[in-house]
Amino acid sequence: MKIAGPTPEDPGIVWEVPATLTYPIGEGQTGYFLRVQDLMILNAIAANNWKKPIYFAVTVSDQNLIGLRSITDTTRNFLKMEGLAFRLMPRPTSLIDPELMAKNLLQKYKYRNLNNPKVHFDNNILKLLGNYRQGLLQLALHYIGESEHSYLQTDTLAERNLSLQERIERFDSLSPRTKALTALEFMDTTIPEETVPIRHEFISIQIGRLYAQLGYPEEAAKRLDRLAEAKDLTPQKAFELGTYYLSDARNPERARELFNYSLEHNRSPENLQRITYAWIQLSDDTSYAADLFRRFLDMNDSRQSRLSIAQQGLMFGLNGLAYSIYEPMLELNPEDAEAVRGMVEYYQRIGDNRHGLELVESWLERHPDDQVLSSKRDELKKLTGKADSGLSRAQ
Repeated sequence: MKIAGPTPEDPGIVWEVPATLTYPIGEGQTGYFLRVQDLMILNAIAANNWKKPIYFAVTVSDQNLIGLRSITDTTRNFLKMEGLAFRLMPRPTSLIDPELMAKNLLQKYKYRNLNNPKVHFDNNILKLLGNYRQGLLQLALHYIGESEHSYLQTDTLAERNLSLQERIERFDSLSPRTKALTALEFMDTTIPEETVPIRHEFISIQIGRLYAQLGYPEEAAKRLDRLAEAKDLTPQKAFELGTYYLSDARNPERARELFNYSLEHNRSPENLQRITYAWIQLSDDTSYAADLFRRFLDMNDSRQSRLSIAQQGLMFGLNGLAYSIYEPMLELNPEDAEAVRGMVEYYQRIGDNRHGLELVESWLERHPDDQVLSSKRDELKKLTGKADSGLSRAQ
């Protein structure tokens, strides 16, 4: 249902209100309705007519926001976060008011005993405290995004020498990067994970990743270490943490340990394959990738598997791995066309076009109708400077 209403400035506010209640209204038919509480909100907005601000608490569920908030499309978002509340705006708006959020979260709100290990927090309190964390994370994310588009990509030396309290007091004058770091450090100091545990480990990982983006991979490693030490670590979780150790904590040794743990407890080819690709994409260490491919061959040493691994080896720069597969295949059967073509590509990859040309010419003496390697011969002749001249071709 599309709702329209007047605002202090034209054009008026127009947004889509999703149905919150469905009910069968006949055979094969469903009716879509709004609840009483939805109508109450709509009436309150209309009756207020923008005379006073209207707020929604951040604890209000998305269903009860009657379509006013969209985190994926700001052209359909009418609620701006100002701290622990969303303010209704008369026109589409950004998700947060960074200046007001910083003032409220860093200076105005009072945080007492949240870092005191002697204080007990029940589940309900832990849920509520998550809203403060979420606000600070939103603030950090905003300034990280701003720093990526700012001419001032990094903090200044003067900013690095400021204490956390000094940075809070001078917050408006800081670079975007330092503002993001200040929001994260304030969160860790005021609402530490040691006393107020994070209910969802994904959030803890994301906090670490934000630190890593700001140049502090050790903060990512600290959180990953805590999760990796869990007694109920599954192969899937070990794989996920290993990728984070590579991408954010920049600790390939620890990533390798977790990948090996995952393989010990899940020896399926699918698990080995995804670990191999993750390593290749996130690490420059080709030796472990080659080892992983060899493990795959130990599981399935068919001809097709060997050819596939050799081709992938060439694709990812693991030339030695490809050679170790093609060379024995050619020794076993010099007439193996796929192995010959693979070995020719290997020679090209390592820049040894002369040996590649010799192998092609030897093959074409026995198989002159091979069009693929005939074209490859012309290519290699040009690369080695042995292409026939126009005169010799005419003769």
